[in-house]
Amino acid sequence: MSSEERKVFKNGLVAIAEPMEHKKKAVFYVGIDVGSKNESKEKKGGAHLLEHMMFFSNNYKTSDEIAEILEFNGMSANAHTSHTTTTIEVSLPPDKLSTAVSTAYQAVINTAYDKTEFEIEKNGPVARELINAEHNPLQRFVMRYAFPRIFEGTPLADSVIGTFESVTNLQIPDLMSLKNKFYIPNNMVLVATGAVDKSQFFDSVENTFAKMEQKPVAQPEISWAFRPGISYVEFDDFKSKQPEQDQAYAFLVYKVKPNQHKDTLGLALLQTMIGGGLTSRLFKQLRKERGIGYTPAASYDALRDNAVFYMGVPGLHPNQIEQTFEVMQGITGRLRKELVDEKFFVGKKTQLESDYLSIMESSKMHAAAWITKEFDKPFYDFRTVLDELKRVTRENLREIANENFSGEPLILIASAPGYKTIFNK
Repeated sequence: MSSEERKVFKNGLVAIAEPMEHKKKAVFYVGIDVGSKNESKEKKGGAHLLEHMMFFSNNYKTSDEIAEILEFNGMSANAHTSHTTTTIEVSLPPDKLSTAVSTAYQAVINTAYDKTEFEIEKNGPVARELINAEHNPLQRFVMRYAFPRIFEGTPLADSVIGTFESVTNLQIPDLMSLKNKFYIPNNMVLVATGAVDKSQFFDSVENTFAKMEQKPVAQPEISWAFRPGISYVEFDDFKSKQPEQDQAYAFLVYKVKPNQHKDTLGLALLQTMIGGGLTSRLFKQLRKERGIGYTPAASYDALRDNAVFYMGVPGLHPNQIEQTFEVMQGITGRLRKELVDEKFFVGKKTQLESDYLSIMESSKMHAAAWITKEFDKPFYDFRTVLDELKRVTRENLREIANENFSGEPLILIASAPGYKTIFNK
C-alpha cells in the first residue's frame, strides 16, 4: 500500500508527504510554477536571479544567519530555475524538517532584499554564469542558437539565465513583481520525502505556507508552430590553426508528443536505444564504426505541452557533417519501417528499467517527480512506470517511431567557417 499523503490547503497550496523505508535523511522541495516562460524579453533572467537571492538576507534573518541555521543543523540547500519551474531543494536530518520548512517559508515570503547583496550577486556570480555560458561552445550553441531556432516565437526560445543586457537592467522591484505574481500558495507544491514524519510535516506547513494568501495567477499560453528545415551557422572560434582540429555540432530535431501523451514511455525507450550508452545506435554507428564525435547523444525533452526529440553530436569535424546526418536519418528510417531486434529490444528495456529503478530509490528524484506530476500532469505515474514499461512491445515501438519521426525534421548545424556541405550550398 502506498504511504504517501497529499493535502490541499484552503489557500490552494498542495503538500505531499512520502515516507520512504530505510532512509536516514529527508528531503524537502518547494516547487513554484514560474520560470523564464513568465518573463518579458526585457526582463529575461529575472526568475533565475530571484532564485539566486533565495537564501540571502530577508525580513527575518541575515544571509549569514540563514547559512548557519542550515549548515550547522546538517542541512544543505540549493535552488534551480528552468523555463517552466523554480525549485528550492533542502536535504536534512529528519528531526530538522520543521526548521527547513520555516527557513524556506521565510525566503519565499520575504519582501525586502539587501541592495548591496543584490548588486554583488547580480554583477558577480550571475554575470560569471553568463560569461561561462558564452565561453562554453555547447552552452552557447544551445542557449543562443538551438533553443531560439527550435522554439522560435515562444518564451521557451529565450535563455533561462537571460542576457547581459537584460540582467544588467534588472532591479529589486522586478524581482518583487515576479514574487507577487507567482510566489503564491495556489501556484506551489511542497514535497517531503525520505525519512519523513507526515504529521510533523503537515503541522509545519500549517504553521507557515498554509498562512499565505491565495491570489489569482495567470500562466502564459504558449502557441508553438515548429518550423522544420535547415539552420546552419558558423562560429569563428570553431576554427583552429590546425585544420584537423576544426569543430562542428550537428543535431537532428523532431517535434514529438509531450509527456501528457501515451507515447511518452516509448519515446523514452527510443531515446535509450538511439543514444543511451555503448550499445546505442548512435554510439555504435557514429563513434565506434566511424570515429565521429566523442559523445553522440539523444534526448527526449518535454517542456509542459511542448516536446522535442533530438539526436546528434556536440563535437565532430566539419567534413563529417553529411555522413553524420546520413547515419541519423538512417536510424530513424529503420525504426519506422522495421521491428527492432528482439535481443536489442529486451536489453535496452532492461537498461531503461534500471534507470527508472535509480529514480525510485532516490528521495530527491521522488520529490522532483511529485512536482512534475502536479505541474505537468504526465500520462504515466512515476510510481507505476516500470509496470507500464513491461507492456511496451516492438510493435508499439515501431508505431511510436512512425507517429513521431515521420514529419520533416529540423537540421541544426554549427560549424567552423570555410566548409561547404549539402546543407549550406
